[in-house]
Amino acid sequence: MRAAATLAVLAALAIGAPHPGGARLAGGATPEATAPVTAAAAEAPMSAADHAALEAWRTRRLSRLQAPDGWLTLVGLEWLEEGANRLGSAPDAAVKFPARAPATLGTITRRGEALTLEAADGVPLTIDGKPVTAPVPLLSDAAGEPTAVAFGAISFYVIHRGDRWAVRIKDSESPVRQGFQGLDYYPVAADWLLTARFEPAPEGTTIAVPNILGTVEQSPSPGTVVFTRGGTEMRLLAIDEGDGRLFLVFGDETNGEGTYGGGRFVYADPPKPGAPNVVVDFNQAYNPPCVFTPYATCPLPPKGNRLPVAVEAGEKLWSGYHHPAGE
Repeated sequence: MRAAATLAVLAALAIGAPHPGGARLAGGATPEATAPVTAAAAEAPMSAADHAALEAWRTRRLSRLQAPDGWLTLVGLEWLEEGANRLGSAPDAAVKFPARAPATLGTITRRGEALTLEAADGVPLTIDGKPVTAPVPLLSDAAGEPTAVAFGAISFYVIHRGDRWAVRIKDSESPVRQGFQGLDYYPVAADWLLTARFEPAPEGTTIAVPNILGTVEQSPSPGTVVFTRGGTEMRLLAIDEGDGRLFLVFGDETNGEGTYGGGRFVYADPPKPGAPNVVVDFNQAYNPPCVFTPYATCPLPPKGNRLPVAVEAGEKLWSGYHHPAGE
């Protein structure tokens, strides 16, 4: 299955050598975008308000991760073929479900972009709490919110990636979620709470964003976040996911040596009207879903988004990485 190949790629990323491009910095930088590093700035504590905001963000992050439909519950990613695809735990099922699911759950039929679900006789599949008693059309995430189908603690929906469709399967009783022991972080680093310059891109700009599946997608980009670290200007292309925030997928010199080899994510609010700057708190850098499950389809840093420094702030590689679901 494609999941096995993905798992091998993930393992290589997690233990791989850091990306070349610069030595680790011994000191820190001031929060200003262009100010030089000073010992006082490097040692300055984070303000009480900023620290409270960071703790609130960590609480939300943990809550989302541990939710009954969070990334810790993802237990399968099965690609759909044109025509009928039988769902279930049977060895010959086209879409394989966890062993405790029925041998046959039903069928998803794909005709081009049209998807239809039909439940097997006697199997209580539900959509929005209502039983599936007749063939019903399914929406993939390409249409926005996908149609979620439930069978007890197991749920599934269809995602669209490139020119392919897949069933994403979640289990709120997965061993990964039940055995989760929390996250590991670097010490809070005030010098990684940065004020950066934002350079807007022309309207309609897109950038090439690779992903863990080995494909590349064009994503809208509102512009570039620019800051200076140790006298070196650094630039990160932002992605627009539709909510107005700046989504930064970045790599750095800690990748493979303390953090996930495939990079990390961090968000920043857009600049206020008439203002040139944005605030980026790398203490809020976090792991992509691929750290918790081999069945996610994570983006990787776009070209140019690998920093030649060690960002020793934010989330470290999850201690349970070597025991993801499905391994």
